[in-house]
Amino acid sequence: MNMTPKRRKASDVPADNLAAQTPGDAASEPPPWLRPLVEQIIRECAPTAPPPPRLIEFQELLKRVPLSARTVRDAMRRGWIPHIRLPNARRILFDFDAVRTAFRRFERGGLD
Repeated sequence: MNMTPKRRKASDVPADNLAAQTPGDAASEPPPWLRPLVEQIIRECAPTAPPPPRLIEFQELLKRVPLSARTVRDAMRRGWIPHIRLPNARRILFDFDAVRTAFRRFERGGLD
């Protein structure tokens, strides 16, 4: 006796159920009541605060500023460049926007 289930053909399914059985089909449309719910969820979950700053590593900072590694380390030691170093960690991270702001304190001249 054959124990495998009989496979259904598309012709065995009523036409109104075809869209429900082929979710990947481009022709199938979501139900009209779903769109307002999705839009409401997106509005409620949308971030209201700006995204966190992107942190860069020491080598990336050296690529972005025209300073030597020794000069950057000296400026870090003196507290001129803001940086993040977790306890017992070797990696040093920088918020590049904060570093640029720190450099602006040493800017001379300008239009002001």
